Amino acid sequence: MAGPTRKKAVLRSNAEPGITVPDNTDQSTTEVAQVSQNMVPLSIRADNVFLSTSSTAASDEVDPLGEGVKDLITTMNELEKLGLGNLNIPLAKCVVCGDQSAGKSSVIEAISGIKVPRAGGTCTRCPMFVQMACTTNESGWEAKVFLRKTYYYIPSDRKSWDKSFPQWQEKTPFEEVLFCQTTNKNELGSIIHRGQLAILNPGADQARYVPGADETLDESRQAEFSPNVVCVYITAPRLPNLSFYDLPGVIIARGNKNKEMLKKFIDNLVAKYIQDDYALVLLTSSLEIDWDIASNAADLVSKTNATSRCVGVLTKPDRIDNESRWDDINKALSGEADLLGYGYFVVKQPSQKDIDENISHLEARQAEEFFFDHQRPWAGKLSAYRERFGTRNLQTALSKTLAAMSLRALPTIEEKIEKQLQSINAELDTIPRPPTQGATGIVRDLLKGFTGTVRKEMRSKVGPDNWRNIWDRLRTDLDNELQSLSPRLQVHGDLDQDSFHNEGPEMIDLCSDDEGSIQAPALPATPQKRKREQSSAVSTPSKNALVRATDDSTPTAKKAKIEPSKFAIRYNLDETRARLYEMSSAKLAHQVNPKAIQKLMCQPLQRWKTVLSAFFTRLEQELSRRLQELLHSTFAQWRSSLLFQESERIIQQFMKLHFDVQRTTRAPDNELKGPWINHQRSFDAHLSQTMDKYMEVRRNARTKLYLKMRKEQTGKAAEKKQELKSALDNDPYAQEVQVIAQVRAYYELASTRFYDSICVPIEAELFEELGLNLFEHLRDGLQLTDENEYQRCVQLLADDPVREARRRELENRKLALLSGQECLKKLADKYTDPSHTTRTTAQGPEAESMLYGNGDDEMADEI
Repeated sequence: MAGPTRKKAVLRSNAEPGITVPDNTDQSTTEVAQVSQNMVPLSIRADNVFLSTSSTAASDEVDPLGEGVKDLITTMNELEKLGLGNLNIPLAKCVVCGDQSAGKSSVIEAISGIKVPRAGGTCTRCPMFVQMACTTNESGWEAKVFLRKTYYYIPSDRKSWDKSFPQWQEKTPFEEVLFCQTTNKNELGSIIHRGQLAILNPGADQARYVPGADETLDESRQAEFSPNVVCVYITAPRLPNLSFYDLPGVIIARGNKNKEMLKKFIDNLVAKYIQDDYALVLLTSSLEIDWDIASNAADLVSKTNATSRCVGVLTKPDRIDNESRWDDINKALSGEADLLGYGYFVVKQPSQKDIDENISHLEARQAEEFFFDHQRPWAGKLSAYRERFGTRNLQTALSKTLAAMSLRALPTIEEKIEKQLQSINAELDTIPRPPTQGATGIVRDLLKGFTGTVRKEMRSKVGPDNWRNIWDRLRTDLDNELQSLSPRLQVHGDLDQDSFHNEGPEMIDLCSDDEGSIQAPALPATPQKRKREQSSAVSTPSKNALVRATDDSTPTAKKAKIEPSKFAIRYNLDETRARLYEMSSAKLAHQVNPKAIQKLMCQPLQRWKTVLSAFFTRLEQELSRRLQELLHSTFAQWRSSLLFQESERIIQQFMKLHFDVQRTTRAPDNELKGPWINHQRSFDAHLSQTMDKYMEVRRNARTKLYLKMRKEQTGKAAEKKQELKSALDNDPYAQEVQVIAQVRAYYELASTRFYDSICVPIEAELFEELGLNLFEHLRDGLQLTDENEYQRCVQLLADDPVREARRRELENRKLALLSGQECLKKLADKYTDPSHTTRTTAQGPEAESMLYGNGDDEMADEI
């Protein structure tokens, strides 16, 4: 029974069938024609040679394809051979898959003309790539077998296993080595078998498997399956220009744990190939079984969304034992059921008896044609699909479909090759080859460039991230921290309560701009219930010190900034009074021992060690970081060289040495031995300013307390000015305020002196040393002496093994990509060359007619 009405499919020659594209797919001839019209640089719209065909005698094994198809497929084969498929370049390819015992090996033999090995099941345990190319001369048949090693075998290193292929790790770049070559067709099957054994025994010497080796062939296997590939390249006159991958047959685990692991391995391997958007999947199924229900390979094709790119190949048509199956076959061929992107083909291969009798490839094809021409139902109710029966029809259709897919892929291929080359060149710029000459000049230029930049940054501001900006911030932070440690005066004392009483002590901080906003504390009901408060929350001077107990450990590097204001000394008037009395030799209330004042002056300086340690830590971190940035920037192309590593080490030693000196010589030990007042006028000026401020805030505070107390006792809010003056004239803490003012004045003087003693030498010594002598430090540390400077520079510019391996990998990729570009250029040049003899001047619809043929007043649906 004939299938449903379909648009007529024609090409340049109606003798060559094509592949039907179902109406629900996007791979129509119209689309391919549009791609061909828009192709750059391939201007093949006017070349009737591209998809034309020519008839040959029936005695030829295959009909040669049009020259353009052959050239395009040959170009794709060359790109595949260069390994561009492993670099995410979209190359059109044919992938043959199927269940075990589905006749896949027979199909491979039929379309390639070679006999694949069948012994021991080895042929199903690793992928095989077959590339056939039609030669223009009569040099004869030749085959070369290569082993493409894209994975390492590492059964013991589980952490490095590829998640899809346990015991294997991807190898970059891959390696393809010649295994054997022959001009004898009868030897090829054995060579392939031996090559597959070499793939499955990655730990063995490859040479032991080459034909002619002295050792007896060992059929054992280290690995059950391998993702590495046996590549077979065949050239001969009148071969179809076709390449394909033959994958292991999909198996059924049936609850066996070991087989379940193998099944998962095979499924992952098959999925890796067929999920490629430019893979034409050749799905083989045996007509002995109900293929649309029982095919595990078909399920895998569906799961990987490859159905639209799939060609169904039904095998063993002579073994159908139930005529009711013929309707199912008819529906599949017509597209009513089991819809695949490119429909179904039916092929018949030699029986086991024919194989045993060594039937030739030509005889097999003639027998196949006779079968479909005379055997029912193929020559009866299914004869409407005769163009889809036989290996020759399958060969030609596959070649043309791959050509159409390749045509669509060309713009993307060119674009991706160019992008990858740009990326590789950019990375190679950062890892140039070590020079064989001029090494001395390169090293000196690098060192001078780095030290020159450092010199500029040590002396002037040359940018927003310049070191001077960082140094200004560090100096400001140090000054703020020293100021925040200034001594504080608590405003009120217990003696004020004879006429004034406060609830708690208040402080005056001369660092604050808001000293006038002191709140008056409340007064108790009776002055007699006064109680002296000695709260541990206030930094009250002890007998030997007036500093609150704190953690004296050095701040860690993680702290961006300490908060020394928490550790500033708070001078309590009553505590200060008591301490001065205790230290008075005559024990007179109004006498002050000068040594007591001197001791009080040195107490606020105790925290300077902590402040200085934190400052040097931050300074060293920031300076080291900036030098690292400049080093990385200058040595960008040489970061993995010994020169960079040694320069970094020398700079670290330089920093450690100089900061150890700075920490040792800039300690505040001398200040702690003071006080030192060598500039009396400066001290007097600080004292006068401090005393005026203390007296003012003290008087203001006492006035507020007095007025508030008087109002509570008399109800009057005001008092005569003279009475107020008389009440406030005699400050019971005048002496203590004077002493604390001297302590504060000395701190102002000493902290300024200490700040300068730290910052000036850092700039004059450390920064000047970096600016003037860093080049000499590096030159000496790198051992660049006159006697061996050139040899030493060559050694310093040498790469480490990891960097060298990465550069070799990039260079290999670049070479493959450039070779791919050259292949595309040759193809483009051939079909844009006006001297090309088969070129015509046809344009537009006329050219499309030459390319794809005409049919029933509309564009054909078949290629």
